[in-house]
Amino acid sequence: MFAEKLILDFVRAHHLQAVILQYFNACGADVDGDLGRIINLRRTFIPRALMAAAGQIPHLDVFGCRLLDPRRTCIRDYVYVSDSPMAHLLALRHPVSGRETAVVP
Repeated sequence: MFAEKLILDFVRAHHLQAVILQYFNACGADVDGDLGRIINLRRTFIPRALMAAAGQIPHLDVFGCRLLDPRRTCIRDYVYVSDSPMAHLLALRHPVSGRETAVVP
């Protein structure tokens, strides 16, 4: 957040444009299976969440709940890994379009 504030201050001071992408949890795999690493799916969050929903495991442990929403539940945002490159390309085009600086959660 501090880095974002620095960027926004710099942009305002020098009359520039910027796009800040805020995504934290990329999920998914390469559609062709060419990229990425093989991991133990029984230990990663999304497969475990699906297993809990299907009743294959008794519960799902969620860690890191320091930042809570008003309903007092953990918020987790995910972006599909194949969407990330398109987001970056769109972000690169954004300043050229003459739009104002954007922060995209």
